[in-house]
Order: sequence, then C-alpha cells, then structure tokens
Amino acid sequence: MQTYPLPLKFLFWDNRLCEEMSGFIRMLGELRKCEENPVFKPKHPFEFRRVHLYGSVHRDDLTGNFRLWYSTHGTERGERHSRLCHAESSDGIHWSRPDYDIVEGTNILLDRDHGVHGPSVIIDHSEERPEWRYKMLMKPSSSRSDFNGLVGYRSADGIHWELVRDHELLKVHSDCHIGLTRHPRTGRYIATVRVATSRRVWVTESDDFLHWTRPILVFEPGPEDSINLECYSMPFFSYGPYFIGQLNAFRTDPLERTRRKSSGPLDIALTYSRNDPYCWHWMHKGRPFIKPGSSESWDSGSLYPASAPVFLKDEIRFYYSASPKGHGDFNPQTDLESIGFASLPPDRFVGLKADSTGELLSQPFALHEGEQGIFANFQTEAGGSVHVGITDVEGKEIEGFMVRESIPLTGDRLAAKAKWKDHPDWERLTGETIRLKVEVNKGSLYALSIGEHRSYLDFCEIPAIKPPFWEFRGDPF
Repeated sequence: MQTYPLPLKFLFWDNRLCEEMSGFIRMLGELRKCEENPVFKPKHPFEFRRVHLYGSVHRDDLTGNFRLWYSTHGTERGERHSRLCHAESSDGIHWSRPDYDIVEGTNILLDRDHGVHGPSVIIDHSEERPEWRYKMLMKPSSSRSDFNGLVGYRSADGIHWELVRDHELLKVHSDCHIGLTRHPRTGRYIATVRVATSRRVWVTESDDFLHWTRPILVFEPGPEDSINLECYSMPFFSYGPYFIGQLNAFRTDPLERTRRKSSGPLDIALTYSRNDPYCWHWMHKGRPFIKPGSSESWDSGSLYPASAPVFLKDEIRFYYSASPKGHGDFNPQTDLESIGFASLPPDRFVGLKADSTGELLSQPFALHEGEQGIFANFQTEAGGSVHVGITDVEGKEIEGFMVRESIPLTGDRLAAKAKWKDHPDWERLTGETIRLKVEVNKGSLYALSIGEHRSYLDFCEIPAIKPPFWEFRGDPF
C-alpha cells in the first residue's frame, strides 16, 4: 500500500484544504518577546552603536551553541565602513564576543575592505566538502568598488571566510539584506534580492552556489496597498512544504518628496509560498508579524529580521535588530541599534479563532497504513473545547468517530491526540478516503496532524483528493 514520504499535516494559511468553514476568524499567531530584550547591544567603537541583523543566527547541531553573524556600519574619519562580526551563546540570550585571529583582539571576521552589506549565512548540512560547510552571500557596499554584484564566501568553521570566486556571482545591485536558503527537496540554492535598487523582491537560484539564474520578480505591493508601502527585503526559510518569508515592510513618510524615499518605520510582516519560492501571499495584510515596541522603546522604530529563525524543541525564535528611529533617521551620537528576539510555538504562524463556535470540514484525503491517530495544536479559553470527528467522502460522520462522540480537548496543547468515547478501531479506516470534521468552542486551532511527528519541520501538506476527477499519485510534476 502507498505511503507518503513524510507525515501529513494541515496548516491554515488559506482555505485550500478546507471544504466548509464557518464561525472562524483567521489570525496571525501571537509572538512573545523575550523579557531580557535587547539581548545583544553595541559595545566596541567599531560597531558604531549599531549591531545590525543584516546577518544570521543559527544553533550549531554539533555543539548546541547559538552563533550570531552580524554586520556593523558607520563613519570613520569621514569614510563609511562596514564589517562582519561574530558572537556566541549557550542559551541565545547571554552572548560573548570571542577574540579571533583575523583582526587582533576583536571578533571581526571580515574587515572594512570587504564592504560587508546584507550578508546571510547558512550551515549547509548537505555539503560533503568540509571547507564549504558554511556559505555566505552578500552584495558589497559601494566602498568595495571592484565588486558590483552578489559575491559568495565559504568557510569550514564559520569564522575564516574565503571568496568562492574573485568576481561577482551575479551582476545585480541589491542594496538590502540578501535572503539565502537551500531547497530541502531539490537541493538548489535560492536567494531573494533586489534588482536595480527597486524595493521589490526578486528570486535567483543556483545548483552549485557559483552560477545563478536571472532574477525573477516574485513579490511587490499590489493596487490595494498603500502608495507608501515598499518591500525593503524578504529573508525566508523552508518549513515543511512551505517557504515562509519575513517581509521587511517599509512604511515611507508620505510627506517626503524625494525621488528615493528614505524616511519611515520598518516592521516585519509574514508571507508564504507553497513548494517553490515564486508564488507568494501576504498573510494578514496591515498587521505586522513582529510588532514594533511602544513609543521610545528600543524597537519602536525600525525592525530588521535575521535571515531565518532558530528552531528549538517547542519554540521558534525570530531574532531581529531594531532601533527607536525610522529608516534614515538614526543618530549615531544618541541612538542605539540592538538585537532581540520574539518566540512562537511550533506551527502557530496562523490560527483559526472562534469566539463562540467554529466548524470546519476538510477536503477528502486517503488514510494510509502506519498513520496512527489525529493530533491537534490548539488553545482554548476557560470553558472552551476542541472536538474532532471523521466523515466519509460525502461528509457523513463515521460511526464511533463522530464529533459528539469525541472526548473534548482543552487547554494549550501542541499535539493532543483526538480520542473517542468508545475507543473505535482506528485500523478499519486504513485505505479509506476520509474527511476531518472539527468543532472549536472559544479557542484557536493552529494545526492538525495525522500520526505523531518526530520533528515539526518535516511534513507534507495533506494531499486533498477531489473524486471522481483525480486521485493522489505522488508529485504531479
């Protein structure tokens, strides 16, 4: 009997997997900012009172330590300079700046002659060459005049970096944080960039990290958006079959009349695309995913996301740098740009919220051998509950698995197993095409999974079957 390559899961980005739905409001998940924010502040003169997350944060699988690559930029003796620096932490909250042998007595990895701008670092777990385990992509600033496009670096340890080529990998002027990841299924490298300094999102790909495709425009403001909205950058990451973007939304000052606007706040919005990085959707327009802080707080003005979050057991950490001033208004004499993070439980990017009672019926899908049980990720208020039922293709509830026969799920659970009063035989559903019927009372539903998952990152979207027109037989391409 056919099985799926990974466990199955419903996430509720849109209505694609639902046949019927009522009583719900789709809401962004609520992130919790670290109480010790900001967790990393400028310290040395060469940091110019700005530690900038044009950069990356990773947790090393080998040591368990957190690693931070951040950039600095400012003016020295009338000239603009930028650098790449590195810090380490055992908990991601308390950081140290080790002294390295690159610029004596400092944690600088690339000094000002590299013109560091917009770097993203990945730890490439699929790479077989040790000296290429770490990869970095950036577009040097104009101070590095011999490069006028994207350049790549490689490293064995993330500290000592070498150019992968002595010329540009792609002649594109991308004055922003470059997004970089490796496709978990195809193995291709993917980058988000700007083209000709336009504040829109473009994608380029590579098979070998050396030769990159012509960029394709994938995301820009639509006709319904404010005329003052610009897409500053969009670092992104893979999550199961999705790509999730951290859109750096620039809300420009409507009173600024210059050709290229530079004043206004930046926040971090949420976007997503299925299976490939080309068909992006903005999740909950008008509402930031990571909200600026209250007036005059350290993160009340401009927020810049790290290239990807850090995935922990029961927590997804979104690191970002921020200052209390809008873009272009930073005062190096009085202001600070620092780094903090906000956390989200697994799978809770988007939820279906029912203030009273919400009901949904899923698209039909085949239940295959070895897929044991239904697990719900949810929160309920006092007196609230979640009930799960199973129906046939026509929507008729199956005896023993009816909603009214389910034992109520309550509280705040990431993976609570659905159960029924008479303990029906799950095996009799194997090979059947079914639907899920869910009722939520005063609560929010974030995900439904078929079977227990070892990792919340590795899953397939449930492949809906639309009988009698077609039947799932694997990847249609």
